[in-house]
Order: sequence, then structure tokens, then C-alpha cells
Amino acid sequence: MFNGSLSNIIDIILDERKALESLQATLDELSQLFSDITAITPDASFDAWAEDSFLENGVAINPQAAAYCIKDYQRSIAFIRGVNAAIKEAKNKFPSTRINILYAGCGPFATLLMPLLVKFKPDELEVSFLDIHQQSLDSVETLLRAFGLQSYKVNLIQGDACRYQHGNKLHIIVAEVMQKALEQEPQVAATANLAPQLYEQGIFIPEKIEVQLCLAHWEDEKALLRASGSVDSGALERSGMRHSLGELLLLQPSSVNNLMKSALLNPETSVLELKLKTFRLPEIDNLEHYDLLMLTRIKVFSDYVLGDYESEITLPHKCYDVSLLSADLSYSALYQLGSYPRFHLVADWLSVV
Repeated sequence: MFNGSLSNIIDIILDERKALESLQATLDELSQLFSDITAITPDASFDAWAEDSFLENGVAINPQAAAYCIKDYQRSIAFIRGVNAAIKEAKNKFPSTRINILYAGCGPFATLLMPLLVKFKPDELEVSFLDIHQQSLDSVETLLRAFGLQSYKVNLIQGDACRYQHGNKLHIIVAEVMQKALEQEPQVAATANLAPQLYEQGIFIPEKIEVQLCLAHWEDEKALLRASGSVDSGALERSGMRHSLGELLLLQPSSVNNLMKSALLNPETSVLELKLKTFRLPEIDNLEHYDLLMLTRIKVFSDYVLGDYESEITLPHKCYDVSLLSADLSYSALYQLGSYPRFHLVADWLSVV
């Protein structure tokens, strides 16, 4: 019944010539279509925390909040286009093969893959939708029926992306279970668990997540964003408004297991930690007036990327752990795993000369 509407919508989303305003309107149309079918309304503030699932490796947000991710427009566009390109790439890498896809943390709308199914024949794909919330899986099943996609080989699986083991190797894994600065949600643990389940030439989405550290004037940047609608990170650095302090963490499926092997248990907190780096701040004028920010940059797939301020998950995140900025101190950066993943930065007072 709704198959034609879905086909028209995905054609617009995949059209690289479309302006952002047009794409936003189309995503709103898609969101409304999903809501009309499932009776689930996207809501970023729906009973905040009340229906989230608190897991061993991070928080799985509730279905209403997960549905709201479709309203993060540039994120949705980059990921949908990236997944589409990845499927085409996988078909080239694995010719004459049904492409086996796992979509972990799919949410109630399965936004990053559901609209793409109509672009491929049923015998080209096998799709497994994985989510911790049964309500989300029931919603996905309702959408599949409404769009007449029952002929596709689909598996609906309730489970934790940080523990789930697929029965056979996968060609593509889509796992976007993150917040900015890799805080709260289990992106690191999910990547570590799922990435080894790919074929050797398989594709993991997102391909790369990089968290950088910098000194910046955050309020000035937000004012610039409100005034112009965008922020040029390179221009900020060239003008001296930002000072890069280098990389904190690089999350890639090819190296995540080596990263996890370096985790050590903190005996005081009983939390596993990744010791990332020790750094000093540059000797610059008015250092105390800067903000210490974490910047999240995402390579979804190929040329599809998300930079600073382009998405909710790439907004700068202030390091509130550090109250004193001084060129006389050294600082240590850790990433804490466990039920609430987060970066933790501490000043080394013994380093004072």
C-alpha cells in the first residue's frame, strides 16, 4: 500500500543534487509516514531515561527517542546514502551472492535501511534487524508488512549488540549506537563485539569515528553557528580561535580489538579504562578563557562524512572534568568502559614544576 510512497522518498534522499531544505522536508515526510503506520511518535524528550535500557556496556535509548534520530537530518542523509553505497560496494566485492546485512540498534523505524530495501530485489539481500527493545522490532515488522516487503529474507532479533553472535559471517554491519564524544551509548563495545563477525572484505558502518581534543571559544563558535548556519573548523584553527591538541581516540573495526585488549581495571572504581594519552596545553595568551572541547568526526562510508556541528552526534562536547587550564600542568586522558562509557580527563598536579 505504501510501497510507492517509500520508493519516491528514497529517490529524493539519494539524489545528491537536492538541497538540504528539500531533504529535510522529505525526511519529515518519511518520519510522518513511519509514525502513521506504527503509532510511534519521534520524541527526543520522551520520559527521559524512563524507558531506556541500562546495559552492561552502555545505555540503549528508548524507542521513541530512537525514532527521533530521523530528525537529525544530516546524520540520516549521510548514513542512508552511506549504507546504499556500501550495499553496492558489497555486491561488487561478493558477486552472485546474497548480501547478508546486520543492522544493530535498528530502533522502531530502522531508518538507515528500511527505505533502501525497495531499491534492491528480495533475492539480493538478507537483513537481520537487531534491537534490545521488543517494541522496536514489533514496529519494524509492522513497517515491513505495510510496505509489502514480506518477500525479503528478514530476521528480527531481540538482543544486545555488545554480546550478540550471528550464526554466520556478515557482508555488512550497520551499528550506529552512539552519542557525541562516544558518551553514554555502547558504540565502542558494540564495534568490538560485531566487527570480528564480518567477512574479511566486509563493511562496517560507520567506517571510522575520531574524537579530537582542542582549545576553543565555545560560546563564540555557537554564536557563529547561529549567525551563519555552519562552522568552518579549518578557518577557526587558522584564525587562532581554535588550537588542536590532537587525537584522543580512533575507533575503527580493524583495530578495535587491539584497543580493547589494552583496557585495564581501575581498582578504585572497578571500571575498565583505556589509557589514551598524556598531554600539555600550549602557552597561549588568555589560556584560562578557552574551553577544552572534544570533537567527534565520523566517516560513515566512502565520501559520506559528518563533521563538527553537522549532527547531534558530532556536536562539540566540553570537558567539564578539567576545571583549571594551565600550560604548567600535564593532563591524562582516559576512556571509561562499562555501563556509562565516557572520556575522563584529569590534571596531574605532580607535574607542576
